[in-house]
Amino acid sequence: MPELPEVEVVRMGLAEHVVGRRIDAVTVHHQRSVRRHEPGPSDFADRLTGATVVGAERRGKYLWLPIDGGDAVLAHLGMSGQMLIAGPGVEEPRHLRIAFDLEKIFFGNTKAHFDDIREIRAEFAFDTLVADGAFYAAYLVAEKLGVPVLDEAGFRRLLDGEVPAP
Repeated sequence: MPELPEVEVVRMGLAEHVVGRRIDAVTVHHQRSVRRHEPGPSDFADRLTGATVVGAERRGKYLWLPIDGGDAVLAHLGMSGQMLIAGPGVEEPRHLRIAFDLEKIFFGNTKAHFDDIREIRAEFAFDTLVADGAFYAAYLVAEKLGVPVLDEAGFRRLLDGEVPAP
């Protein structure tokens, strides 16, 4: 399972290559990858297509990518998941689960691939599109992981009762 330093490296890579880019298309190759998005893979792809990624955040081993409009994509890499950035002409990974086509910049389209060698099991999750991603991030922090020591805004939301105590 990726540990915190590896997840932080993934977040930094997403921040560098994905933040500020429009998602031109999403292809869900394995529907269990989005099983926590109740409306299903088609809705997941439709809601993300045309959205712009505005951030790359991490709390513990969870990643979330806020998109314009206030929603967010929540990600957990599970035991062996990877986020791979690929330029034009690069072969798709063998165990591709979700492909995000990003807007064309410079010489061609860039893709962000979620690849996982394991058959995704019920205890693992990848993407969930959540309404009000900022609130969900605060909830995730308070409910699942606790409040990070240096996250003053999250701590204040907890004290003000905006998120439940862990």
